[in-house]
Amino acid sequence: MKILRMKASFGTLQKEELILQDGLNVITRPNESGKSTWSAFLLAMLYGIDTSQRAKTGVLPDKTRYRPWSGGDMEGQMEVLWQGRRLILERTGTAKAPMSVFRCYDADNGLPVEELTGNNCGEKLTGVERSVFERSAFMHQAALAVSADAALDRRLSDLVTTGEETVSAPDTLKRLREMKNRIRHNRTGKIPELEQALAETDAALEKIHAIHEADLLLRARQDELTGRKSELEQILSALDAIEQAKKLQQKVQAEKALEQALENEKKQKELAAPLPAQEVLQELQRQLSSAENTVLPPIPMQVPEKPDCPAVFSGLAEDEILPKAQADAKEYSRLTGGKAAPWPLWLILLGLCAAGLTAVILLKKSIFICALLGLPVLSCAVLLVMSLVHNAKLHRDLSAAFLLWQAYHAGDRDDFVPLAAQYHSALLVWKQQCAQAQWELEQYLQQKSEYEKRIARLIGSVSMFSPQTEDLPGVRLALSQAQARYAACEKAALQTENARAQLALFSQALGDAADIPVPEGDWSRYDRAQAQAELELVRDEQAAIRSRLDLSRGRAEGFGDPAKLYAQKEALEKQISELQDRFRALELAESAMQKASSELETRFAPQLAKLSGSIFADLTGQRYNRILLDRDFRLEAGQTEETAMHQLLTLSGGTADQLYLAVRLALCRLLLGAEAPLILDDALVMFDDTRMEKALQVLKEEAKTRQILLFSCQKREEEALNTLQ
Repeated sequence: MKILRMKASFGTLQKEELILQDGLNVITRPNESGKSTWSAFLLAMLYGIDTSQRAKTGVLPDKTRYRPWSGGDMEGQMEVLWQGRRLILERTGTAKAPMSVFRCYDADNGLPVEELTGNNCGEKLTGVERSVFERSAFMHQAALAVSADAALDRRLSDLVTTGEETVSAPDTLKRLREMKNRIRHNRTGKIPELEQALAETDAALEKIHAIHEADLLLRARQDELTGRKSELEQILSALDAIEQAKKLQQKVQAEKALEQALENEKKQKELAAPLPAQEVLQELQRQLSSAENTVLPPIPMQVPEKPDCPAVFSGLAEDEILPKAQADAKEYSRLTGGKAAPWPLWLILLGLCAAGLTAVILLKKSIFICALLGLPVLSCAVLLVMSLVHNAKLHRDLSAAFLLWQAYHAGDRDDFVPLAAQYHSALLVWKQQCAQAQWELEQYLQQKSEYEKRIARLIGSVSMFSPQTEDLPGVRLALSQAQARYAACEKAALQTENARAQLALFSQALGDAADIPVPEGDWSRYDRAQAQAELELVRDEQAAIRSRLDLSRGRAEGFGDPAKLYAQKEALEKQISELQDRFRALELAESAMQKASSELETRFAPQLAKLSGSIFADLTGQRYNRILLDRDFRLEAGQTEETAMHQLLTLSGGTADQLYLAVRLALCRLLLGAEAPLILDDALVMFDDTRMEKALQVLKEEAKTRQILLFSCQKREEEALNTLQ
């Protein structure tokens, strides 16, 4: 687990946010700036707030101590990276139940994460219970000491038993002693009470027997029955010995089965050793599913053909087409808008005026009259010429208009602009289609390239443990085979656990019982049920004889009914026998538990002490290199050049804190996963500068595998870390 971001309304923190990085995070802040509050908030986000806490002298419960100063509800949000996913953890609540409402969802898609709840969130993310986390990875100046705890004891026992213990050895020993005391404790308990009652019953029977000593015949029959009872009990004992031998044989078979299961488990683990972790296989499987489910888009359509360009628009730009059509329409209107001049009229008038002028000249009239008649002739001639010139120009305009009309292939000038607009629109549509086709082709090529890269990366990843993989079917086969190998490992481990459990059941049932020799004789002809039934009949007949003896003892009536006394005695003896057997079993269990507890302590304590001593040596510059501790975490330390051990109380405060820090770091390495974070709140305050730098070196090395949050009210840690880096 990696913490990326925290946002809190918690105590003095008013919707404040803290961004964190991988490795060692040194957060330097002054007093009363919320360092301890951030640490408590992180613990509350993981494990919630214990609302059952009550105020004590000098100590406030968390629900009161960290109530927001703003008066609002206690709430917070934490973003973490867990198992390759970014998760958002949120806790809200009410004043009576702060941080009780829990929500967790994937930051990328918003889907809820069902496997994480408010109750199991902390243990899922860190791998340990709250009490173990507080005694290992959660360190602050006021509580660096490590105290004993049942959950911590179970975790340490798991290191050497590799089993799943539900209770610790001290708890079990305590319950065993309580059960023994209820059965017998000096003169108190169930057995002394029954023994007293049995003694009273025996006293009454002895008095009754003294009265009826004369009843020899009945006693003789009683002796016969007693002899038969002994025979039957011998038969039952022999059958018990045979049954015991069968159970011992089953135990031997269970031991052999366990050996075979262990050998098979070792073989399967060797086969699975070259494979990557299951988390990596799951990620590769997810990538394979994603690749197989990826559907590439269809191949883009071909670029459409460019629309035919009318000859009139050839060589023009798009923005010149419509203006040209409009100008041509206007020019066509101009060319076809003229009217023909009436030149025949001017020709006739010219003829008439010329005839009149000719007549006047022939009649030899005055020059003045000739001049007057010459003016109309000249005017008509000028107008005739102008008309002919105008009509010639009109003819040329009509020819030009006809050529325009032919260029547009239109029925009318009003069709010029629509034809241009239609071609212009078709041209725009063609360009858009070209752009769309080009974009689709680029998208297709990009997706195809990304898909091929994903396939290549996937095949490359799988080929690291399956070199013959060349394509997706090969990837699927390789992943299936790898999962099958892991499944075989899990199956072999389960078979080992079942074989171990079966052997434990036989061992528990047999205890330390040795092989009981079977008495000589043919015992196969006896049936246990029949022998037991006959024994019961013998006992019944003995009871009947006792009843008859009681009847003959008229004087013994004052001591009670003999049959009831015998029945009471038998019941008392049976109860006492059962309780004694149970008491002996409890004694054996207590002895075995003490032996096992001592063995476990001798097995896990050196492991923890060795690792703690190595870390303590690094913290103290090799001045101390040995640590002794017991199950109650009573600590002693030894210097490198001395053989004597020093109790914790004889060490300085700073050295004691360094010893506690070493033990806690050792617990983290042994019990916590590599992704569980470490929180240190002013934990290095008592260290001098030299040992503080050595502690930072140790923490920096530890930060290579896990995230560490170091809160400090001084800048020396940050400055020293910068110097080290």
